Amino acid sequence: MHTRPEPTPKSKPVRELPAPAYLPRWTANRRLEAGREHAQWQKNFDNAAN
Repeated sequence: MHTRPEPTPKSKPVRELPAPAYLPRWTANRRLEAGREHAQWQKNFDNAAN
């Protein structure tokens, strides 16, 4: 006879769970880099639209 495992109750909300290790750390440095990248993209986009 195959018995099902007991369902684990969701005691913690999702936001309290730690981020998985495979996700990159979103550091301040990376955020700044992304901001610059977006600014460059936006400039290119605006220039292409003209």
